[in-house]
Amino acid sequence: MTIGIAGPSASGKTTIARLLEERHGAERMRYSEILAELAKERGEDANDKKVLQDLFVSVRQERGENWLTDLIMEFVQEVNAPHLVIEGNRRKVDIDTLRKVAALRNEPLKFVFIDASPDERFSRYNLDPKAHGYEPVTREEFEALEKAPTEDEIGYLRDFAKAEGIYINTDNCDVEDTFKMVEEALGL
Repeated sequence: MTIGIAGPSASGKTTIARLLEERHGAERMRYSEILAELAKERGEDANDKKVLQDLFVSVRQERGENWLTDLIMEFVQEVNAPHLVIEGNRRKVDIDTLRKVAALRNEPLKFVFIDASPDERFSRYNLDPKAHGYEPVTREEFEALEKAPTEDEIGYLRDFAKAEGIYINTDNCDVEDTFKMVEEALGL
């Protein structure tokens, strides 16, 4: 199956995607990895979220709204794992891309939105930032990251998941509880 994972910063997207890879043989693709590689090529800090956000916006202006979509479509043609997880969906166009990928793979699409309250996500973001390659941030800096243009369609994706996909709030869940909910919702 093709699994699209979306959610705001520090909601648990990467953790869930990694566990799907480890425990169910999924091939995992992250938008942020594409951006990080591009940042490295340009001599920019690939671990700075603001750098990646700004890079996404500038490259989108240069190459068009679908530039990441085109890269993903190239990538998925080489994947033959039983499940494909595309993590870090941020735009409405990403849903169309996920649908195209699922059709190309001739399999169902499952769209999962992992969510948590801003307080919980701020706490998680700063829990062990050095392990994730970035410096701790203040509440104001975190809120600024949340208001960046790259995040302006997150609410749409949240609503889409509530209406047509899988919506999971992780505020009162540990990793294993969250993963169990995802597995059940996906039928794994």
